[in-house]
Amino acid sequence: MAEIRVEEKRRGLGLLWAVLAIALIALAFWYFNNNGVNEVDVQQTGSLMRGTVLAALAELSPPALAA
Repeated sequence: MAEIRVEEKRRGLGLLWAVLAIALIALAFWYFNNNGVNEVDVQQTGSLMRGTVLAALAELSPPALAA
């Protein structure tokens, strides 16, 4: 009988490299196009929070008695 040679099928890594390349392109695009839009102004946020808290407290407090 003749022997049949069976070789393991090697999977290509082309898809993995394509996904990594797309991820790197997306990361570079985000890095170079992010002009500080996501930065939060702490002073402005603090004043907005104080105003919101004071407005909520004003709604919760009982009405002033009329003299």
